Amino acid sequence: MADYGKAIELNPTYSLAYRNRGSAYVLRGELELAIADLDRTIELEPGNSTEYISRGVVRAASGNLTLAVDDYTVAIMADPTSLNAYLNRGSTYDRLGRYAGAVIDYGNALHLAPDSPTLYTNRWASFHAQDDPQRALVDFEKAVSLDPTSAPAWYNLGVVHEDLGDLGKAVENYGQAIILQTDNIDSLINRALVYSKLGEHASAIEDMDRVVEIDPTYAKAYLVRASVHAKLGLPPVPGRP
Repeated sequence: MADYGKAIELNPTYSLAYRNRGSAYVLRGELELAIADLDRTIELEPGNSTEYISRGVVRAASGNLTLAVDDYTVAIMADPTSLNAYLNRGSTYDRLGRYAGAVIDYGNALHLAPDSPTLYTNRWASFHAQDDPQRALVDFEKAVSLDPTSAPAWYNLGVVHEDLGDLGKAVENYGQAIILQTDNIDSLINRALVYSKLGEHASAIEDMDRVVEIDPTYAKAYLVRASVHAKLGLPPVPGRP
């Protein structure tokens, strides 16, 4: 930090020194000092959209979400092709509960990067939060087609199909997630619950047995397994939790 300070002392308009010292402050968790340095960088380079994005990220990390949105908006005005500005503003809108704005920003980002599964995933989350499963389904089908090896994508596709009442598809999706990530507890539990809804209680118990093997301390697993046993009219298995 002393070297950055010396560089600034020798050249008070050296924007790179402020920028780099700000990054160092972020690494140390001193976010207000980082913002102060980014303020100075922006004063020196007011047309640099990247600096507004950087300050927005730090402001968001410090909890100043509205000010972060303001920074991303200025960045977009300076550079309407800035993918990071749309992505960061969209995620900040999500945190603020402004899901319609997030959907628009992710849509603009997708125009710039149409093959990004992450962007489809992010927009899915916004649709899901708006209780719009049909549009969420379209995004996750696209995300899975772009990255068929992503266990989280298959899991989320299963969630959407379950929301839509297509339980057979949900089982298939959770199953694919489990194939890709055999210790995927969330997928195992969700599939077990869907199996139970379908009346396939033996399969549900098998999934919950697997969860208990993976994490014997996971309390929800025992609760779900007990409820399935109760539906079958079975007593707890002797010698098992």
